[in-house]
Amino acid sequence: MTNEGHLKEMGISISKRKSIFLSLVLVNIIRNMGYNFVNPGFPDFVKSFEGTVVIYGLAIGILQITQTIFQLPYAFLSNKIGRKKAIAIGYVIHIIGTVLCGFSTQIWQIILYRAISGIGVYASVIFATLSDLYDESERAKHFSFYTMSLTVGYILGNFLGGVITDYIESFSWLFFISAILNFIGFVFLMGIIPETNMKFLGIEQNSKIEVHNLKKCQKNTRKPYGLPFIFGLVMHGVKNFFFGGFLAIQIWYYTDIYNLSGTWKGIILLILTIFYIIGLYIAPKLRKKISYFTYIIITSIALAVFILATSFVETNLYLYVSTNLLLAFTLAMQDPITTSYVTNHMDENNLSLGSGILSTVGMLFYAIGQISISGLAKVLRFQWLHITSSIFWAFLIGLILLVNYILKNRDKKEQKF
Repeated sequence: MTNEGHLKEMGISISKRKSIFLSLVLVNIIRNMGYNFVNPGFPDFVKSFEGTVVIYGLAIGILQITQTIFQLPYAFLSNKIGRKKAIAIGYVIHIIGTVLCGFSTQIWQIILYRAISGIGVYASVIFATLSDLYDESERAKHFSFYTMSLTVGYILGNFLGGVITDYIESFSWLFFISAILNFIGFVFLMGIIPETNMKFLGIEQNSKIEVHNLKKCQKNTRKPYGLPFIFGLVMHGVKNFFFGGFLAIQIWYYTDIYNLSGTWKGIILLILTIFYIIGLYIAPKLRKKISYFTYIIITSIALAVFILATSFVETNLYLYVSTNLLLAFTLAMQDPITTSYVTNHMDENNLSLGSGILSTVGMLFYAIGQISISGLAKVLRFQWLHITSSIFWAFLIGLILLVNYILKNRDKKEQKF
């Protein structure tokens, strides 16, 4: 039975499916705005509790850590009780955690309540819902639009949050505004989306022939855990580690060293995101002209150089912002390439498994980067933090060359046989 046939059994017309998808995208923008409202003013909020840069990094990263941990449980839960109920549970938990953040009076409460907010992030259920609604041929396009909505929410949240921070008496109001936006999104979404889990609804998704063919294919499937997969995973994790870490520490430095207002921090984060998007757009076009390893080596050298250059511009805000924009652009240049490299070295029947591992590693290392680099900033001065990071990238370039050498030799031996 085709996907359209399943939709008819669920009572979902093609036009209704479009409405559901647009609702998911709109709510995702609102939800992601709420997440990022607090970013520009968060360093000041942590410092108001006499918190250090280490506490700031932990408070920022803990939400992403609990979000990562609970993605698989949400996916399993949505198979047991249905997608809609799983989304509802996640939404309620996140709203409660966000409201509690607004009432925090001690720094440990901020960390605890941010962790609770992260538990309520149900991204895996949304991807499962989109998979229910669309065939494989249509999923990539709709996943892309959905991911783009994350970026739109990120841009709007950071910019508006920065502006609002300058005009409110208490930072706690940003948490309350975020909770209100999430509640509106929750009510809207619950009124629009139906249950889409076909197994939960008792609809048979595959015929006996399809199941037989799937099992047959799975027997011939090679495991996606070879050296290329592991190498791509490492590169993806390292990229997210540095992006999460340097984004967090940038916001802290804009507050602690440069004393920028919330509005200016919002504007800088807006420009930084635009540079990141440009990098994402250019990457596939440039990659077509050179080999994967040549591409990764060039971008890694550029990252090492830009990080090293940043270590010498502490006293000049304009140069610091400029090097950060170049860093965001170059990190974005690696993002889609590492992902495609991993998927290109996997059997099609293992794409969902490998992509799930890739996504989890990306989110986890993003959070670890926020916490770790903020911790290093407490120990190392501005200059030495960036010099140490550039040395790390130099070692990573050596690792890339080594892996490239090993894979080339392996290919030559295979060709002989």
